[in-house]
This record gives sequence, structure tokens and C-alpha cells, in this order.
Amino acid sequence: VSRTIDRDAMLQALTLPVLVTEGEKDDLVLASHTAHILSCIAHAKHSLYAGIGHAPPFEDPERFNRELAAFARQHAG
Repeated sequence: VSRTIDRDAMLQALTLPVLVTEGEKDDLVLASHTAHILSCIAHAKHSLYAGIGHAPPFEDPERFNRELAAFARQHAG
């Protein structure tokens, strides 16, 4: 069973800060999918984890927590 969902307009309309975290060796989310999301959200920050799979928060928690904290501080009210 498959379906196509077009979320492009919703992604393009986002005005809030967006951090897109991608594991280079992710077997579940294709790199082309991440690239598409980034093309829809021009202001998104991209963080690529070399040698990491689908779960950067678990595979490299120190880096993930550091980047997420810095991103949150940067965009705090």
C-alpha cells in the first residue's frame, strides 16, 4: 500500500526556525527526501551526520544535543 501526499505548500509556508538533521547512512529516509524538504524550506538549517544512520540523537547524542541547544538558543524569543 502506498500513497502520495503533497506537503510542499505547507513546508514552503513555514516561517518558524527549522533544523533538519540527517544521518548520512540512513536506510529509512532517503537523502533525496531530505533534499526535497530542504528545497521547500529555504531558511532551514541542515545538519548532516557522516557515518550515522537513522537515529543521530542516539548514535551521536553529544553532537545532537549540542547542535539542538545552540539552535534553540539562537532562535529563543
